[in-house]
Amino acid sequence: MKTYSTVLALSITSLLMGCSSIGGDQVSVGSATDVNENITYQIDPITKSRDLQTASYWAKCDEKLDGVGYRYRTSVYQDGREQTELYVRLKSSRGTYGIHKAFNQQGQSYKVKTYQPEIKSDSVVYEHIGIIFSPEQLHQASQTPINLHLIGNNNNCTIIVEQPVSFAFEENLKALLAQK
Repeated sequence: MKTYSTVLALSITSLLMGCSSIGGDQVSVGSATDVNENITYQIDPITKSRDLQTASYWAKCDEKLDGVGYRYRTSVYQDGREQTELYVRLKSSRGTYGIHKAFNQQGQSYKVKTYQPEIKSDSVVYEHIGIIFSPEQLHQASQTPINLHLIGNNNNCTIIVEQPVSFAFEENLKALLAQK
C-alpha cells in the first residue's frame, strides 16, 4: 500500500508540474552540465548569423500562480555584431502585465523589447519580452542567480534566473566567439 501511495503522489506531483509550466519549458534547471546538454547551435540560412540558444526554463512569478518560461539566445552576425537576449514568455491569468522595464537586485537596468501579447482564451494571456544582456550582465548572471524584476503598466513580476543556465550559456558563447 505504501508503494501505491508513493507512486500516486509522484504521479500527481508530475501532473501538476506539467500543468504549471508553459509548453515545453524545463521545470528543473539541474546543473550547468544538464543545461549544456540542451543548448542548440545553428546557422541562420538567411542572415548567416550563428545562433546559440538554451532550452526554456520555468520560473514562478513571485509567489503568484503566474509564471514565465525563459531562455537565452544570441545571434552573432558575419560583421561581428552580437546580441544576447533573455527571451521571456509570461503566462498570465490576470490579463497583460504590460512589462516595459527590467532591473536586477542591485538596481542595474536592462533594455526591454516587447512583442505583441498572444491571447489564448478569456483567462490566459502570453506576453513575450526580450531582455537584452550586455556581456558584463551575462557574466554577472553566470556567477550567481539573479532576481530579475519586471515592471509593467498593469502588474509586476520578479523571477529568479538560475546561475547554471547563465553559466553554461556564457561558456558556450565564449567558445562560439573564439571560433571567428
